[in-house]
Formats: sequence, structure tokens, C-alpha cells
Amino acid sequence: MESPARNEIHNESALLEALAELAAENADIAVLWLYGSRATGHATAISDIDLAIAFERHDESAWEHRLRPETLALEWAQSLELPSSQLSIVDINTAPIHLALNIIKADRVLYVRDPSRLAREENRISSIWEIDHLHHQRQAE
Repeated sequence: MESPARNEIHNESALLEALAELAAENADIAVLWLYGSRATGHATAISDIDLAIAFERHDESAWEHRLRPETLALEWAQSLELPSSQLSIVDINTAPIHLALNIIKADRVLYVRDPSRLAREENRISSIWEIDHLHHQRQAE
């Protein structure tokens, strides 16, 4: 018989695999990251699942663009039979730079359709943070 902790690991692993499969089924998803307490190994039984996505398409209206992560989170939660409050998705291209940097630093990529897109996102975020950091350093001097 498996210990509860081991069973929890299997469930977590299966859940992350299911999320990667959902991402692979959606042609609009280029990269899927896990971040937050589940990515750092500090999750508790009540921790939600924090995901970030780099979307392929950016031609929708501003309203659709804003709602896309929330709508997808609701769809995926329903598909995985999770409470809607258990799944949180952000668009990495609209996330505040400090959050985007934490996402890529967590280094928990669950799905990649295009490895060059992953590299571009990581470079873009790092560059923006570096420029912003240097700007604030100069202002402080």
C-alpha cells in the first residue's frame, strides 16, 4: 500500500501530465509553465495550481485577450474536475515583469510546442527586467 504522501505525488504528477496534454491539444498554446508553490515544492493540500501560457495568437479583441486566460482556466478546471478556484492561468505576455521573471526562474516548463519560442520568451523577459532594474538603479543614484 502506498503512503498518502506518495499517492499525493502520483496525483500531482498525473495532474501536471494532464495539463500538458490539454496544452498540446490547443494549437494556440506555444509554452505552458508551472509556477508558484507547486513549482517550488512548497505546495500544501489547499494550494492552487498557477500556470502561465505564451499564446500563439494575438489577433483577438482587447476584451477577448483579457479574458482568454480566465476562460481557459475555467475550461481546464471543468475538464479535470477541479474546483474553478484551484486553477489560475496568466498570459506571460501581459503579466507584470516581476511575475514573468519569477515564472521563468521557476523553470518548470510543462509543455513546449516550439523551443525557439520558449527561448525568445525567456530572453524577452530577462531583457525587460534588466533594463527596468538598471533604470531604477540609475534613478536611485
